[in-house]
Amino acid sequence: LAGAQVLPCNLPREDVRDAFISEKHASLADLPDGAVIGSASLRRQSQLLAMNPTWKIVNFRGNVQSRLRKIKEEVVDATLLANAGLKRLELTENITQLLECDEMLPAVAQGAIGIACREGDEKMLGFL
Repeated sequence: LAGAQVLPCNLPREDVRDAFISEKHASLADLPDGAVIGSASLRRQSQLLAMNPTWKIVNFRGNVQSRLRKIKEEVVDATLLANAGLKRLELTENITQLLECDEMLPAVAQGAIGIACREGDEKMLGFL
């Protein structure tokens, strides 16, 4: 943390895996050549293209609910989202497949939530 900041509050870390979501395909391995996958994550894009360079990765933005809506509307064939976020939003029924960490390396802090505040800020530390 920069300067005089502390991290006094951390929630228990959630599942770090990515979730594959698709209306048409049962798993990431089932995606055909040329499949269109929505992702704004450079980490996911790089790993997906390393798996199959014929897949087309399109920029996929918006909140989780709008991304799930785009899947149902078949704007793309599939997307990947953090399982931790889907669990916290109680949207796990949308998951088609959970990807193991050796299939899709998660982001470094995926599933972690912490609250930072100024060091010595006793009022804020009391709330936390």
